[in-house]
Order: sequence, then C-alpha cells, then structure tokens
Amino acid sequence: MSEVTFTIDSKTFSANIFDNATAQYLLDKLPLSITMHDLNNNEKYHKFNERFPTNTQKVEHINKGDIMLYQDSYLVIFYKSFDATYRYTPIGTITNPDSLEDINHKSDIDITIK
Repeated sequence: MSEVTFTIDSKTFSANIFDNATAQYLLDKLPLSITMHDLNNNEKYHKFNERFPTNTQKVEHINKGDIMLYQDSYLVIFYKSFDATYRYTPIGTITNPDSLEDINHKSDIDITIK
C-alpha cells in the first residue's frame, strides 16, 4: 500500500492506495490537480481522457472515504456511506474521512493529489 494526500479546499486528507494496476496507474500520474463534480449527493467524480486498467467488482456497500474507479476512466471519491449495486475498481481509502462530507458544499471542487 502507498500513502498519498488529497488537498480539498485547503483541507488535507491522507489516503491509503491499494496495490493493484489501477491504483498504480493513478500513482504514476501524480502529482495531479483536477476538478471533481458532484453526483447523487454522495460522491465527487472526475473523468479522465484515457482509460485506466480495471478489475471491476460488484460493490454492495460504499464507505465514506472510498476511492474507486467507475468504468475505465471515472475517478470517484465517496463522501457518504450507502448501499450500492454498481461495479467499481477499488483504488484506496481516505484514512480520516470524518470531515469529508464538507466537500458537499458546492458542485465542483478542485483537488490536488500528491
């Protein structure tokens, strides 16, 4: 596992990144600054122009702080926990997700990942 930081609106969150091809592809792009958009009042996403390697899994429950790839190009950070029926490729998890719901205050957010 690798550790990275996500800076969101001047708040820094640590994240553990899993040891898989998808996560490694993301790590190889760091440092990275992106804009993420809100979806369903529970997640922020960013669509990359390129395709990531995937190993999708059916996810029945999402935890606040989960970092996943949807399809092959959508990076997703979940800021609420909920039951799900979609397939994602796990990338990692934010280790201190308690104040992560604060990113729900606006639809677009700028994130730096290092």
